[in-house]
Amino acid sequence: MRRLRRVSTLCVASCVGLCGCKVDEKPPSASTRDSAGIQIIESVRPLWGDQEGWHVVPEPSLTIGGGDGPGEELLHDVRGVVRLDDGDVALANAGSSELRFYDSDGSFRAGVGGEGQGPGEFCSIRRLWKMGDSLYVYDFQQGNRVSVFTVDGTFVLQSPPGGGVPLDAGPFYRGQMLVWIFDPHAPLVEGLTRKSRLFLSYSGAGVAGDTVGRLVGSENYFLLEDGRESVVGRPYGLTSQRAVSGEGMYFGSSERFEIGFYSGAGTALKRLIRCPIPNPLVTAQERAAYERERSERSRRSSPSFRRLLEMVEVPEAKPAYGRLLVDVEHNLWV
Repeated sequence: MRRLRRVSTLCVASCVGLCGCKVDEKPPSASTRDSAGIQIIESVRPLWGDQEGWHVVPEPSLTIGGGDGPGEELLHDVRGVVRLDDGDVALANAGSSELRFYDSDGSFRAGVGGEGQGPGEFCSIRRLWKMGDSLYVYDFQQGNRVSVFTVDGTFVLQSPPGGGVPLDAGPFYRGQMLVWIFDPHAPLVEGLTRKSRLFLSYSGAGVAGDTVGRLVGSENYFLLEDGRESVVGRPYGLTSQRAVSGEGMYFGSSERFEIGFYSGAGTALKRLIRCPIPNPLVTAQERAAYERERSERSRRSSPSFRRLLEMVEVPEAKPAYGRLLVDVEHNLWV
């Protein structure tokens, strides 16, 4: 299990303003200042000591699925899990194109959907989320549409989020959806580039709202040949990460340990969170492993894709972080 670093702006803020510390008192773990209306929080050391903090218990509180058994216990390509208000669990099982429901003890209760293009059916489930008393299932291939269900599995409606082909979608503030697409106005450039992403808000019924922001994407290599665009991700490349809280969106480019918070009311950057943690270096073993993978992939690829793979260079350092997560108490996990 990978180690999680917890950044709690609530706890950080409680340290601000401490001054005139006694000799036996620890200096503040973070400082806060304002720059042109943007709150900048800089953590210089952990707030918790070695024996403090949260720990993952050795045994899970709930287990769903297994290696064998009836079909409803076999999980494949799970794309989202949501705990409902009564303790039951809704699960998006893309392998069977189903939205499944399990009791709080993990026993199967019901399954809805199935493969198809009709109302309440799915072709390629990408995400599942809950907003209010509704469940939203994002289908990437089927018209890029979102299907809405009640928490007991009753189908309500489905509609496309609109505005081009979404890269993904998820819950946003005040009952809205956050949809992000490749910026249609970004120029096509060969080689290593980070295409910008356009973040848009939509109502639960698919009505377009505000433009939340135009932010940098992940590092990819692009090749234009015969009017077609080929793309491959950079190994250990910089990746854009986002996580939605109750009132806005955390976003980071992973170039350094810096994460911005953008208000849900518009495009304004409200807060920057920084930590003096250096980016980890790519090891010689990792470079060698990628070269073996590239050689095998090149052997099975078309001439055009082989030319694209030849363009790829491994960076000296890895991204500053991977995923961002916001828990139910609105703590940010990095």
